[in-house]
Amino acid sequence: MEKNKNEIINKMNLETKQTNQFTNKFLNMKKLFLFAAIAILGLASCTDEQIEGNKNNPSKKIQFKTMVGKNSNLKATELTTDGLKTNGFKVTALNTASLTFGGNPYTSYFDNLLVSWNGTKWTNSGNYYWPEDDKLSFFAYGGDNVTLSATTPAFPSFNYTIGSTAAAQKDLVTAVSLNKTNSSDTLGLVFNHILTQINFSIKGAVPVLIYIVKKIEIIGAKNSGTYTYSPTTGGWTAQAGVFNYTYFDGSTTPTTIPTNTVTFVSFGNGTGTAAAPITGTEALMLMPQDNTGVQIKVTYDIQNPGGSFVKKDKVSTYTFVTPGTWNLGTKIRYNITLPVASNRIELSGTVSNWNDETGTGINL
Repeated sequence: MEKNKNEIINKMNLETKQTNQFTNKFLNMKKLFLFAAIAILGLASCTDEQIEGNKNNPSKKIQFKTMVGKNSNLKATELTTDGLKTNGFKVTALNTASLTFGGNPYTSYFDNLLVSWNGTKWTNSGNYYWPEDDKLSFFAYGGDNVTLSATTPAFPSFNYTIGSTAAAQKDLVTAVSLNKTNSSDTLGLVFNHILTQINFSIKGAVPVLIYIVKKIEIIGAKNSGTYTYSPTTGGWTAQAGVFNYTYFDGSTTPTTIPTNTVTFVSFGNGTGTAAAPITGTEALMLMPQDNTGVQIKVTYDIQNPGGSFVKKDKVSTYTFVTPGTWNLGTKIRYNITLPVASNRIELSGTVSNWNDETGTGINL
């Protein structure tokens, strides 16, 4: 009897447990259906918000987001994402129908459209919508005004001339995005620097002497060229012209490099432990080119610790005599050691891309 009683109690407990499990599963399923319904409503709401005009029209408005390639040791003339927001950028869209860009014919969808930052997002005049089936390729630029030339089926290009002074030179960036189709997503454009940035750092060869830098120049550099877009960064051709650039002119207020200098004094808003950088001097933004024959020229005074001059208005130069290249998107810092007797700069070192600044040794 006692055994049968225990069996009945155990059976009742099992049935109660199964009932509770079924109830919990049912409640959980109701929650899942409820969440799914909310999610479906949310997605429908988002879709309605992104389609403008006739909701039966599947086309979607073209919108932009951007970033500029990473920089370090920023100079006054370097363009960052925040700098791009100040003046905006321009973009051209080309339509290749169902074909991919590159060797296939295209038509213009819009030309040199100005895109501006309103404090919250990128905006432009007029509304442009994605074609339902065709492919669009986008070619953008920022930092300075250029005239984009697009002749089917070639990649677009533009001509450009470097400003005559550092203050007049502007960092120039471009972006490309190929074969994009009907999308409600924001179109991301990554801009890359396409000029060569040059800076200098200087120290004296003999620590006990005083070196007074009066002028730093680049002599005989090409100042114009044609930039052509590509699927990646693009490139320069037809570099021409000959121009002399003054990087620093301290004729009225020369900069003295302290005695016992161990580290280089940086010019061009750089950093240096031996002396403060020269105020207001910007990096040079030059045309990427084969720099064979180009000269670096430094004019300076040398004094004894007591004040007497070893040499006044001494000029030392370095001439690029072997094939070399100032590549686009690179920045170079030439580290110059000012000599007493020799008048020739000896140079060694490498360059890096825009993300890092390379120290390149120069012995005068």
